Amino acid sequence: MKKLVLFAILFIATNNLLNAQIDSGLIAKFSFNDQNTLDESTVGNDATGYNLTPAIDRFGAPDKAYAFKDSSYMTLPNGILNIYKLSISVWFKTESNEGAIVGHQSSAAGTTPSQYVPIAYVVDTDSTLNAAFWNGGTGNTNTSVIEVNDGEWHHVALIFNGSNST
Repeated sequence: MKKLVLFAILFIATNNLLNAQIDSGLIAKFSFNDQNTLDESTVGNDATGYNLTPAIDRFGAPDKAYAFKDSSYMTLPNGILNIYKLSISVWFKTESNEGAIVGHQSSAAGTTPSQYVPIAYVVDTDSTLNAAFWNGGTGNTNTSVIEVNDGEWHHVALIFNGSNST
């Protein structure tokens, strides 16, 4: 019994340490746990949500996620995605066979942008997930091998090292 308790305590201590390391260096964190778009990192890069509908999260908890439908979107502070090295991690669920999960554009939301770049998006021809950061050149696009328009939760983590996306 003592070994089991010790293991549980070590696991909890290690888990807290890992979470501290993950949170270090964040420029924004949005968990939607309090049904808002406030940045939960220490930076304060709050987003603004438009027409968001509370939804059930991937653990079945009500009002711990948002449904983005039709005219729903979130705007981030200007320049937040213009960082030379960047990682984005998103949990999403969709039944649509096309649409952006994360993207950015050259003008304010609700206006017609002169440029739009999807970062993670569902491809309408095969319902897979494509993800890439545009580096001003050809870049590389990462494509999932499974369809993601199945109404199940999926996780995408995209890392940009300044020249390539993985």
